[in-house]
Amino acid sequence: MSRLSDGLKNVVSRLFRRAGYQVTNITRRQQADAAQLVARQAEEEARFVAQQAEEGARFVAQQQAEAARLSRERWRWLDTLALDTLIDVGANTGQFARHFRGFRPDCLIYSFEPLRDCFAELQQTMADVPGFTAFNVALGESDEETEFFRSAYSESSSLLQMGESHKQLFPFTRDITTETVTLRRLDSYIDHITVRGGLMVKIDVQGAEARVLRGGRLVLSKADAVVAEVGYLPLYVGQATLQELAELLDDCGLTFMGTIDQNLRPGDSLPIYGDALFVRRATLQRLGHWPAPTTEAAPAAEAPPAVQRRPGLQGDTIRQAETQTHASFSRPH
Repeated sequence: MSRLSDGLKNVVSRLFRRAGYQVTNITRRQQADAAQLVARQAEEEARFVAQQAEEGARFVAQQQAEAARLSRERWRWLDTLALDTLIDVGANTGQFARHFRGFRPDCLIYSFEPLRDCFAELQQTMADVPGFTAFNVALGESDEETEFFRSAYSESSSLLQMGESHKQLFPFTRDITTETVTLRRLDSYIDHITVRGGLMVKIDVQGAEARVLRGGRLVLSKADAVVAEVGYLPLYVGQATLQELAELLDDCGLTFMGTIDQNLRPGDSLPIYGDALFVRRATLQRLGHWPAPTTEAAPAAEAPPAVQRRPGLQGDTIRQAETQTHASFSRPH
């Protein structure tokens, strides 16, 4: 049998040589060496893949750590202003509340969220957080039941209709249904809010921020800082502009300081929307970051100078707000 096998090999070899191929006999040793080489190459390739995966994971971890560090850097002013009370308007499921509490762990939080399922998740998420209170309402400039535009992506839901540019930029948000929600003014809850330390109001209501401001002048007259989302492109029908928000908050003694975060359009990095920061002038003066008001001595024989207004309070409406809210909106020592 062996001789027959060898004969067949010789015949096949001669045929291949006549066809122009080079035929080389491979011994068992050579076969073993070749197998070992293949095994080593496979082992080296597996080691290389594992090394690349490890380096990739390390890179991602470094990027995440750097992102967390930069985020903390952007919000360090929370400590500077000693903001220990948060009014979270448009709370969704508590994303910002948890973010805020990461900086100020002993804070008081008052959250407002109109969507029933998001409100239920919000309550569950924050159930073990001391000092947390939630209200299942939308905030605006009137007290009524109203239509609310619910997006398939809940964070894009609004009192305002979604614009076409929003749907084009974020197609996953375009499916809209409507539901009836309870609408209240922020000032309606002034007796339910106790302020510890500095007060911050965060407003993220998808274009309806100005409505919240107009319905919350009494509360805003006590705020040390406001963070309000503002759209630069027309994302919602009738959305508030940065100028409109700045004017409303300036009437309450709050100065526009800049944007904390901005979302950029893919492709050309055109700003789409951002979080605008407003800080009370009196708070900035106390910290030495805003010139203190000066009074010059009036020349003799002239009428006495006009009464100096308190920093951060402008106009009869705000002075009235100070009188009305002093007792119920005081800050405990």
